Amino acid sequence: MGKKNIVELAMRKHRMVFFFIMVTIIFGIIALPKLNKNEFPEVTIRTGVVAVIYPGATSNEIEERVAGKVEQYLFTFTDVMKSRTYSYSRDGVLYVFTELVPTVKDAPVTWARIREGLQLFRLTDLPQGVMATAVIDDFGAASSILLAIESPDRSSRELREYADQLSVYLREIPEMGNIKIVGEQKEEIAVHIDPVKMSQYAISPSVVSAELAAHGFRTISGQVDNEESRALVHVSIPYDDVYDLQEMVVFSDPITGQSFRLGDVATLERRYEPNKKYVTYSDKDTILTTNNVHCLVLSMEMRPGNNIVNFGSEVSKKIETFSASVPKDVRIHRITDQPKNVDRSVLSFLKDLMEAVLVVILVMLMLFPLRTALVSSLSVPVCIAASFAVMYLAGIELNTVLPP
Repeated sequence: MGKKNIVELAMRKHRMVFFFIMVTIIFGIIALPKLNKNEFPEVTIRTGVVAVIYPGATSNEIEERVAGKVEQYLFTFTDVMKSRTYSYSRDGVLYVFTELVPTVKDAPVTWARIREGLQLFRLTDLPQGVMATAVIDDFGAASSILLAIESPDRSSRELREYADQLSVYLREIPEMGNIKIVGEQKEEIAVHIDPVKMSQYAISPSVVSAELAAHGFRTISGQVDNEESRALVHVSIPYDDVYDLQEMVVFSDPITGQSFRLGDVATLERRYEPNKKYVTYSDKDTILTTNNVHCLVLSMEMRPGNNIVNFGSEVSKKIETFSASVPKDVRIHRITDQPKNVDRSVLSFLKDLMEAVLVVILVMLMLFPLRTALVSSLSVPVCIAASFAVMYLAGIELNTVLPP
């Protein structure tokens, strides 16, 4: 009886029904371009890695003095799964792999609590030699756009300056999430201590090392290479000028008053870190670009809940503005462009959808009476428009998985 009353009411108020149908179709059409689009749906990754840096300690020492304490500390958090927590140690570093329980509601907040707690735990319960702790939990983050910044005439340090400037421009975009710069070659000052000169001045290596340590020189690890009767020392220092470092006094004789500078017993050079991996860019389709040029990679992530197509448009505008302000030999290339791929995929999906709807309508018109066919066929686009309207109101993204 209720269904009959609804049908009867719809027939009597058919103008009102037509009005609601038209409103639904129009709202669905307007909502479609405004839907948030992304390549993959947002997924919560509950796996994390805790890294503990302990310079100079062997793997066995870390297992005995650090591993158990860190694991027991992690177990104090009720959101950590004990059965999925295990550790792996190497010389100088400990890795603890852990996972949160499936019922955790806000994983980033839990990881933030663990990260902050580990800082205090390191100072109070871990050995003094432990230098730092780190929590890595962003395994679910995916780059939306990858840029290559290259120049055949610029050093890695100069490219880093341009990359930092571009990052400042890009962070003005409200939808911008994390920005990472990868591939930079670090500069260092290498100190080659000459044992022959040290013997002439009657200075031992321990004296030089003690003086370097007093000036804030420190290193996580290193090795002594005596193949050419020289000890090569790599240090992290508060100096960035070779001349100032050469003039630093490393020994002063209290009897004669004679002092010796670091430049008297060592040779110093500024260079890039040797035997390090770096990124090269090669574009065979662009004649103006030199192949295999060292470059920096700029990785950009979009904040969740935004339209990646609009995000890509904003990024393109910023890149155009920045490119006009830098020298011509500094070039910016897109390695991956997820906004462009998603836009192309969505347009292809809509095209296929329209073709399918037209085929269904034509088949119905051919096989059914005209009035029945019109009612049935028109319900298809109305339902599709209503789906887009509901997705927009509910904040549901239009996701697509691109083919390989």
